[in-house]
Amino acid sequence: MRERILLLYGSEYGTSYDCCRNIYYELYTSFDIDFFSLNDINIISLYKYDNIVIIVSTTGYGCCPHNMSEFWLGLHNNNLIFYDNMKFHLFGLGDSSYDNYNQVAKKLKKKLKSLNANIVNYSLGNYQHPSMHFSNFNIWKNNLYTFLKKNYYNFDINTEVPLLYDVIICEDNQNENHVNIQNFNKKKKNIYDKTHKEEDNININNNMNKMKNTTFLLKNVENFNIDEHFCKLLNYNKFVVTKNERCTNINYERDVRYMNLITTDECSNICGLIKVHPFLDINKTKELLKLLKINYNDYIVIIPNKNLNNKESIYLPINKKIKVLDLFIYFLDLNKIVTPFFFTYLTTKTSSEIHRNKFYKISDTINISDYFSYVYQDKRSYFDILFDFYNYINIDINFLINTLPNIQDRSYSILNIFTTYTNIHNYNFFNIYNLYVSQKFVSMLYFLKTNIISNPLLDIQNLNSVQKLQSPVTHSYSNHISNDYSEKNTGLNYSKIIGNIYKKILKRIKGETQYKDNTKKCTYMYKQNIIELLVCLYKIEINKNKTLKGLCSDYLVNLNPGSFVYSKIQNSMLALNTNIFNLDYTVVYISVGAAFSSLIQVLRQRHYLYSTQYIESNHEKNHNVKQNQHHYKNIKIKEKKDLLFLGFRQKSQDFYFKDEMKSYLYFTYIFLAFSQDVEDKFVYYNMLNCNDSSRKRAEDNIIRNNNNDNNDNNRSNDHNNNHSNNHNNHSNNHNNHSNNHRNNHNYCSYNIYYENHFEQNEQNYFKMSYEQMINTLQKKKKIYVTDIILMLQNTIYDLLKEKKTIILIAGKSRPFSQNLIRTFIDIIKNKEPNKNMEEINLFIKKKIDDFSIILESWY
Repeated sequence: MRERILLLYGSEYGTSYDCCRNIYYELYTSFDIDFFSLNDINIISLYKYDNIVIIVSTTGYGCCPHNMSEFWLGLHNNNLIFYDNMKFHLFGLGDSSYDNYNQVAKKLKKKLKSLNANIVNYSLGNYQHPSMHFSNFNIWKNNLYTFLKKNYYNFDINTEVPLLYDVIICEDNQNENHVNIQNFNKKKKNIYDKTHKEEDNININNNMNKMKNTTFLLKNVENFNIDEHFCKLLNYNKFVVTKNERCTNINYERDVRYMNLITTDECSNICGLIKVHPFLDINKTKELLKLLKINYNDYIVIIPNKNLNNKESIYLPINKKIKVLDLFIYFLDLNKIVTPFFFTYLTTKTSSEIHRNKFYKISDTINISDYFSYVYQDKRSYFDILFDFYNYINIDINFLINTLPNIQDRSYSILNIFTTYTNIHNYNFFNIYNLYVSQKFVSMLYFLKTNIISNPLLDIQNLNSVQKLQSPVTHSYSNHISNDYSEKNTGLNYSKIIGNIYKKILKRIKGETQYKDNTKKCTYMYKQNIIELLVCLYKIEINKNKTLKGLCSDYLVNLNPGSFVYSKIQNSMLALNTNIFNLDYTVVYISVGAAFSSLIQVLRQRHYLYSTQYIESNHEKNHNVKQNQHHYKNIKIKEKKDLLFLGFRQKSQDFYFKDEMKSYLYFTYIFLAFSQDVEDKFVYYNMLNCNDSSRKRAEDNIIRNNNNDNNDNNRSNDHNNNHSNNHNNHSNNHNNHSNNHRNNHNYCSYNIYYENHFEQNEQNYFKMSYEQMINTLQKKKKIYVTDIILMLQNTIYDLLKEKKTIILIAGKSRPFSQNLIRTFIDIIKNKEPNKNMEEINLFIKKKIDDFSIILESWY
């Protein structure tokens, strides 16, 4: 009986995953391997294994990867004691150029030790090492193998191409009753057709998986269905893209998109992430498969190796009839940077001695000069390698399925909160229908919809008059993303007749059995299913001839309305401290560029809580409007408002959420730095907008929402009466006009109060005047967020020492987070010169550990 080993990884960009794959391929012929990400394993199930191998990486500023976060929290929330016979083998991946080098592996080791874990093999890999992480990884891996040989049995390390799966080719793809098992290399011809026969029939441990050329009944094989596979088997949500609009100028170097996704499944996470499963570029994939002489229109069936007893996360469509092109596009990550051990496998697939020797040199992880210069430095992917060598290798689908990595999900921050969204009448009926029809029919609908929108159909418009929103909705942010952003509807704004049909369909989809035309209930169901995203295309220039684009961001920005996206919703790191929604706490937001999308949902939720607080006080005080407005004004001028520090390149190009920020000035001080602008490099947004009527937007919205709540029943009762609706629209417009008039009157008095109050309130809070701020920064050629924080170091120091302060940091790059932490350390050192660096570092570390400082590095 073979020994069973548990192989786990926590990986953000795939390096830990590749290290685990390397071990998996080398041991699976001698051991039964269970291969999972850390989030896919139940902590209690660890007790089933005698040997647990864990490889983890550190991302962000000492953060654990997303596919490890649930395991990490579960480990801390369980009072477990591991048995002595449970042997842990732990390896960490990190970069010593950062302060929190290998922080995750170190913390995991400490936590496991506290639970009585027997860690028999532990090491750290450093990207700054001359051989990168490979040197320490090889030493650690050899120690693992030595331990297994000593304690169990002697075994040979597998160096052949792995054969975890077999491939059955469907000869007739038109509903024949049988398929034949064939080898693709017999079907494919190439200039090196005289490869050795033993290379065409690689078997494990002396033909352990030898199969006969028999027939396989097609009636036992179901066709691959993408919805069933992702939604039912893998528990993804199916989203439809309803909006994909560029926020930046077409000539601007950064392509940033505002996107809306809709699903029929409820999404209730606040401070959530959406894990998107991207697909490969279809044209590039077709081109490569054509060069490899693989017919991408063929249908195949993947079956697991029957002689193996391994377990891993269900990912590939096993025992399903699937098109070759679909298999590659949906599941196999040709876009990932290639690993050294892949070249070891390529040596068996060429008859050219020159190329075989070249592959051996690139696969060498002791002397990595060839790998570093050819692969790592130029970020060469599997696409690149196969395009470079397709003429000199003889590979088939069987080889690629068993050696290529799986496509990994990418995480993006969700912008909107799920308590409120836009009015239901502003939604296009076609979009919900997209979820229940074929892709071809969706394409036809999209074509028709596009043409309908572009043509002035006067008859339809006269019959179904466009219903205008009776009032703006507080949390509808689609028109606030950037300066150049203009509000566009995804489709036609339908009449109330279409609105009623849509509501009834929504009820049916959601399983509503009772006939109720309750507008608020339908709106609630609708607003739970919309996801807002801000997606920045990741693009870097490797050299003059190559520009690298991120797989997922490139996939998202090229999606048209009506396209499908398969994703999962999970909590971000911000949700680890629930006090971010406690209004007694002061929140400091620090971010740059599009990474601000990680924090905007917190601002929106706190704004919503202030709004709710005001409305509740309105009811409690018997609708005493004047008293409530006075109460709300006191909230506005509270001394310890939140602080928001934002850094952008140019005010005219990438100042996202420009207009929306004005809604939050009543509870937030906002400071802006524009690093590439010559003028207005520093902006104190509260001062800039103190005479802007948009300062009153938040209060206007709160009062409107209160009025709208009182009028909801009247509108719903008269919903099916057109005459009554028109009458109500007229009266509501009149009420809105009255509200605006009243609010403008109140705003004038508030402006006077604000201007007179600045010296004694804000100057005390910042310990300097606005003029002093300008004078402090005017000599700098470029201004960054850290410059503003250092300018306000007295205030920042007080907030760092205050227990009821939460600091949220969002930036894509690790250096940004590291520089901010060092800035905090410098501020404390200046204020407390008697403290040594060890004490200061310990203070900051405790703040990070108890989530008083949260560094969110993904967007």
